[in-house]
Amino acid sequence: MYKTYLLTILLMTTTVLLSAQNYNIATQNGQTINTCSGNFYDSGGGGSSYGNNENNTITFCSNNATNTQVQLYFNQFDIDYTDTLWIHDGPTVADPLIMSGNNLQNFFNNFNSLNLFPVQSTTAGCLTIRFKTDGSSVAAGWDATITCVNVCQSVFAAVDSANTSPAPNDSNYVDACLGDSITFAGKGIYPQNGIVYQQSDITSTFIWDFGDGTLDTGQVVKHLYTIARGFDVMLTVIDSNGCVSTNAINLRVRHGANPIKTVTPPQPFCANTTKKLNADDFPNMTNVYYSLIKSKQSSSQRFDSTMFIPDGPNCPTSCYNTDVTFNNFLPGQTIGAATDILSICVNMEHSFVGDLEFTIICPNNQQATLKTYINSGGAWMGQALDGPPWDNSSFPCDPTMNAAGIGWNYCWSHIYPNIGTINAHSNQNQLDSTNTVLNTNYYQPDQPLSNLIGCPLNGTWTIQICDYWAIDNGYIFSWDLNLDPNLLPTDWGYTVNNDTMIWSGPFIDSTALDHIFISPDIGGNYSYLYTFVDEYGCQWDTVIPVKVVDNPDINLGNDTTLCPKTVITLDAGTINNGTYQWSPGGQASQTITTATPGTYIVSVTNTDYNLTCVSADTIVISNYPAINPGFYLDKYDGCQPLSVQFTNSSSPTPFNSALWKFGDGNTSGDISPLYTYYNPGTYDVGLVITSTEGCKDSIIIPNLITVYSQPIADFDILPSQTVEMGQLISFLDKTVNPAYWQWDFGDGNGSTAQHPVHNYGNPGKYVVTLIVFTDNGCPDTLSKIIEVYDSKITIPNIITPNGDGYNDMFIIDNLLSGAYFERKLVIFNRWGKQVFKTNNYMNDWNAENLSDGVYYFVLECKGYIRNVSTQGTITILRSY
Repeated sequence: MYKTYLLTILLMTTTVLLSAQNYNIATQNGQTINTCSGNFYDSGGGGSSYGNNENNTITFCSNNATNTQVQLYFNQFDIDYTDTLWIHDGPTVADPLIMSGNNLQNFFNNFNSLNLFPVQSTTAGCLTIRFKTDGSSVAAGWDATITCVNVCQSVFAAVDSANTSPAPNDSNYVDACLGDSITFAGKGIYPQNGIVYQQSDITSTFIWDFGDGTLDTGQVVKHLYTIARGFDVMLTVIDSNGCVSTNAINLRVRHGANPIKTVTPPQPFCANTTKKLNADDFPNMTNVYYSLIKSKQSSSQRFDSTMFIPDGPNCPTSCYNTDVTFNNFLPGQTIGAATDILSICVNMEHSFVGDLEFTIICPNNQQATLKTYINSGGAWMGQALDGPPWDNSSFPCDPTMNAAGIGWNYCWSHIYPNIGTINAHSNQNQLDSTNTVLNTNYYQPDQPLSNLIGCPLNGTWTIQICDYWAIDNGYIFSWDLNLDPNLLPTDWGYTVNNDTMIWSGPFIDSTALDHIFISPDIGGNYSYLYTFVDEYGCQWDTVIPVKVVDNPDINLGNDTTLCPKTVITLDAGTINNGTYQWSPGGQASQTITTATPGTYIVSVTNTDYNLTCVSADTIVISNYPAINPGFYLDKYDGCQPLSVQFTNSSSPTPFNSALWKFGDGNTSGDISPLYTYYNPGTYDVGLVITSTEGCKDSIIIPNLITVYSQPIADFDILPSQTVEMGQLISFLDKTVNPAYWQWDFGDGNGSTAQHPVHNYGNPGKYVVTLIVFTDNGCPDTLSKIIEVYDSKITIPNIITPNGDGYNDMFIIDNLLSGAYFERKLVIFNRWGKQVFKTNNYMNDWNAENLSDGVYYFVLECKGYIRNVSTQGTITILRSY
């Protein structure tokens, strides 16, 4: 096997390597070499592997007065897990051990990285290296570069609480909720800054070990934990000279996680029932079972899950692994001696122990065989229930077809007294169990636990169980890896206590911290939210489903008294999945209708989810006294309008109200009303009586009232209502179906004819009245005015306006009789000059201021009977 070098290191050191001195731990065994340069190899040098059974020591010391501390940069590191390299801080192997290891990962674990950080002396200026091999396998070995640096100034790691979130409390605990990232902020403290060289956070490297097996680099980093437990957080600060902080920051992370384990819905229950919902830490007894989050940093870890170990050769695989994980030790901490392992215990049952091989495997794959396969030995482990032939031959690989027995403890230890190897006892019938209380009957492992020296404590440890022979199987129920508690930096734990419990949901009657009472009054599926808030402020919730079956909520109402002849509907209410039973009658419906007094009972059953909810209710129905409405009236028929006096004769009295219905759409609330019918016809009359209890009864008499039509008198006057005196006038009756007539012409004359004629001997206004009668004697009267005029005018041809009062005016006879409503008169002299004009001549022209002589006139009159248009002469003569 040839050495492999890192390219970056080769490039950086090519010039140095050309002339540097090479040092070999075997050829220079026991020597102290003062140098600040060169290359350091295992016994194989630069191109071969080291050998078996070596035990060599070499010391390197600085020979530089300024750079007083020697450093080793390991460019390659590969040794077999059975071999170990130790590095001491000083000139002898008695000086403090800086580190030991057997592969590159473990060797550099103290520096939390594979970035080839140097191994450096601190004060003495020397490093002493011891390498020991056994007689088994070998490997390529190592090569390292030797340099010298200044002495380190002190550097201390510290937490920057102001920028750490959540911020640490006064005890330096960071309390967080699982699932929330934590921001870690660090800082360096440099008490000797500037004495030899300059230190600062800017030039320093910050390396975080979060305690869960993961690392990060940076002054401020974020980290998300995946499990809820306590973690010791480590911070290493390396300054620009490679000087490393050695103090612990004592920062611890505690997680709050969801404490809610199970939710047990209550059994369905009937509505209108009070139910208690609980939340407490008693499993299988509550609706919400929670378990407070607890963590205990322990040097023991347990695989605690039942696993089937099938019949190896007959099943897909012969070997089965069960794991436990540690992450609470210091970074880089390893098994230093076999006694660091107190015991390794399994709890299992299996037939034919000789078929099995047990191997413990540590995180870097170092291993020790606890029991080897020897193909013999029929002792049973534990109490198997699947006795001969010891497995189900038809289903050898199916755990459901192979019942689990009862496990016994079997432990291997170098610490407690042992009774030899398991194989030495494999020929007895039953393999003795180990008493872990009295620490007796422990077994000696087939390979020494010193094979595990150098194993990292942090990481996953595995027990591998292999079944190499047929016709048997078994179960492993748990196994424990118990380490020396002194390996732990500090044994500590915590419990996250409850702060608040919050309940929400419908129909909550009362709320306490750990329970509520609910009383749903209607069936349905409901959800109740339970929220758990722990002392870290972490909030967790769950939902309790509740199924409520309608408990029939029946309310037939209060006992009631009904009015006579009243029908009532009794309703038991709508009940989902409900069945109904009424008594009396036996109806199976939701409602019944009855007018019969009595006691009524309904029973309702609701069945759902195999739960029967039953309710019943009773109502008593009785009747008020009967009502006898009645009335009489003073007349039953007549001409329109017909006024009728109605008289109420209902019993019993008093009553609350009366409502009359007159048959024409009108009503009255009077006790005994006087009512007038204005339209002819036949009318039904009804009366509704309301008793003092509010009961109603009624009577109706059809065709009780007859109202006869009132005739409408009407007639025409021909030729018109304005006539000439002595003119023959016709009166034409237009009344519909009258029986007889009575005429009054207004001048003392009359007639009983339907269409009489008449003339008037004197002018004037006359009132003509017609009275008509139907067969039922219903009359009607109509009057009209007729005007009679004398319209024959006489025009004089001479007037003598001499003031003697005789013939002084131009008077035209009958001009002012009323027959004319317009009278236009124009007078001209003999030369045609107009000397007088008027549109309404009143027989008042007296030729004033005109000389005697002949004059001409034009007369135009408009009248009610005729119009006149005439002209002529008139002579004015004052003396004769």
